[in-house]
Amino acid sequence: MAAMGCKSSEPRQEVWPQVEVLPAKPPGTMDTKAATSILKRGPDGFVYIVGGLDERAKPGATFLARYSGEWPMSEVPRPPMAAGQITRRYGDDVALVQMLYAFPEVELEKLEITWQDDIAREDIGKGIGRVEEVLGEPEYPDEVRISLGRNLGVQPGDIYAILHPSKGATQNALQLGRRLAGICLVQKVEDTRSTCRIWHSSLLHPKPAQPIAEDTVLFLEHTFGSPPRQALVQFATIQGDRDGSVREKLILEMEQYINTHAAANITVEALDQDFDPRDKTFYKFEDQVEYRGMPQLLVGGAIVERDGKEHLVLNYTGGGAATGPGMVAAPPQGGVDFGRVDKIGARELRHIFGLLAGGVFVYRGQTSE
Repeated sequence: MAAMGCKSSEPRQEVWPQVEVLPAKPPGTMDTKAATSILKRGPDGFVYIVGGLDERAKPGATFLARYSGEWPMSEVPRPPMAAGQITRRYGDDVALVQMLYAFPEVELEKLEITWQDDIAREDIGKGIGRVEEVLGEPEYPDEVRISLGRNLGVQPGDIYAILHPSKGATQNALQLGRRLAGICLVQKVEDTRSTCRIWHSSLLHPKPAQPIAEDTVLFLEHTFGSPPRQALVQFATIQGDRDGSVREKLILEMEQYINTHAAANITVEALDQDFDPRDKTFYKFEDQVEYRGMPQLLVGGAIVERDGKEHLVLNYTGGGAATGPGMVAAPPQGGVDFGRVDKIGARELRHIFGLLAGGVFVYRGQTSE
């Protein structure tokens, strides 16, 4: 027991080790002279501000980088083309920066710096915004409302990172990976704001945190080039479900779950056949269902008595040709017992629908999702 206790007390390695990775000084060969504060990429590959620094240019300070060429419209401010943050300052005329967002194809070295505490206050296309409201369960939020919408080009399926404010001004505290609270996919778009679904299963961040209002959102990826193929999930009659209420609830809740996915392209319907989910050859039941010309998932269920209580057992199998090479939604042998029928709540339903949606994704070849 003593040995076990010693072993369990070993410190666990941090997800983000405290390693200094930024240059201690700017490259000696870099020209730091400029008529005004501008961005410049150094020979070491890092991006710097040169040409004089504002007194606000301290680690953690944010800035906008604006068009710097001839600007004929004196009444209209120069448009911001990029945004960034100071990570280290070297004297009076050079600072190391991390870029937060820049328009595609923009030439950073032609942009002029203006200091701004709230970089989400001005529009940089759909690149940077803020969280306005967090929706859903406090410990497991489903959605967030963000301050970017159709007027700035946001589309369903766009992917955003949610960043907490930095806890301090050290280079480690400013790292975007440490501040990442989650990844979200835009589901619904209005003129000036959007609803974004939290991507709880994303492996893009090792330590998810709960988003909060006023978090920053950063645009990561455009809408998927083409939506996935239409798919169909068919719920067969559940054995032992005398009034059909259990299946009806599953179908209703599954439709609502699918609606939280951007461009899910999954239809749910009832099927007037029943199949025993405990059958070891459940995968063969696909031959007894009419093929509808699309990826299909057959769900069979039964209410069985275990320890004197009614339990819901489900199983599934794919129908039709799998889209991904070698990708087949393999049914779990003997089905899955999701517990007592009278105790199935939001948590259990989320597990059920996550399993079924995952089966559809695999069968359609969406292995990255």
